[in-house]
Amino acid sequence: MHALATRPSAHRPSPLDVFVLRCWARASLYAYGELSLHDAVDALQEHAEQSDLISLIGQDAVQAILAFQFGAYTC
Repeated sequence: MHALATRPSAHRPSPLDVFVLRCWARASLYAYGELSLHDAVDALQEHAEQSDLISLIGQDAVQAILAFQFGAYTC
């Protein structure tokens, strides 16, 4: 087994950290034409719901993160 797979994590990223990175990744894929805006944002909204991020930071904060990450690539 790979050493990284067996070593305990010193720092587990928070749901917010994971969401922000997923937003950045999907915004990049959208910018390069690999995903439609609809598909990119829908998957991120679903992730925010399933990870309980909305209950942690609220829907307005989730939308603000999405807007920030995708803002440079949309009209």
